[in-house]
Amino acid sequence: MRALIPLTFVVLALVVGASVSADSRLKVEHKRPLVTIRGLTARPAAGDFCTSRKQSKKTAVTQCVHRRYPLHPNGTLPGPPQALVRIDARIRATQVSIQLVRVAGYSVYATQHIPAKAIDRRHRYWEVRLPRDRLNATDLAVDVYWPSAVPKHRDWGNFWTGLKPVEHWP
Repeated sequence: MRALIPLTFVVLALVVGASVSADSRLKVEHKRPLVTIRGLTARPAAGDFCTSRKQSKKTAVTQCVHRRYPLHPNGTLPGPPQALVRIDARIRATQVSIQLVRVAGYSVYATQHIPAKAIDRRHRYWEVRLPRDRLNATDLAVDVYWPSAVPKHRDWGNFWTGLKPVEHWP
């Protein structure tokens, strides 16, 4: 049985010779993934997000958006045990993982990351199965990492969609 651990989001941006700035207007729409379970698709709520870009030959800038957690996703998907979750990263991703999240008031609990597997050569589409024990999860957190414009860096984002507590789905 997976133990629930407190969910903390810490963003550490270390770029040698770079300036780090937070810009609340940074657009995440073009990289927000789509999550599908049992033929139903939801567009998850965007959480923390960081992207890097080159400013000159020796300088890079990392911009991050930080959201207040817990997120309140608009979409809710059925979450029967061992359901197949398909994630469309919308562009090539280098890594995708999920966490089952349970929100209780202002407390947020999550399982350890469950890695997804790329199902196409371009690494745009990913699959992962929900665990048998969903631990009363209310949300599904999806972490997506993309190649960055800066060598040796990755852009990343955290996205949430709601889960319905269903045992069986037709």
